[in-house]
Amino acid sequence: MINALKQLSLSANEASDPVKVIFGTVESENPLIIRTQQRMSLNQKHLCLTSAVYDTEKEMKFDIYTENTDSGTSHNHRILGTKKITVCNRLKAGEKVIMLRVQGGQRYIVIDRVVEN
Repeated sequence: MINALKQLSLSANEASDPVKVIFGTVESENPLIIRTQQRMSLNQKHLCLTSAVYDTEKEMKFDIYTENTDSGTSHNHRILGTKKITVCNRLKAGEKVIMLRVQGGQRYIVIDRVVEN
């Protein structure tokens, strides 16, 4: 009976606090390890990354001209059409991140970097 009451109390507490904001620091890039302010190390199996924190390939549409060089001669190239680019957002060691702890505390969503002033 006591264990059942403890479990009910825990469930009610988690339901009232379904998501918690956590800050951390990237300790390692490969494998990705993030240490929280609570001194807990999280590895890839605990982390869910948003596109703001990993490299992604995107298709973009262009209709631009390259700029002139300093050589004194006018020389431009047109870039036209849909091109694939890589957006380099991979986390680097030492960067600060903001995360959301999902209810139950087993998964953390890494939202973005944090810039401290």
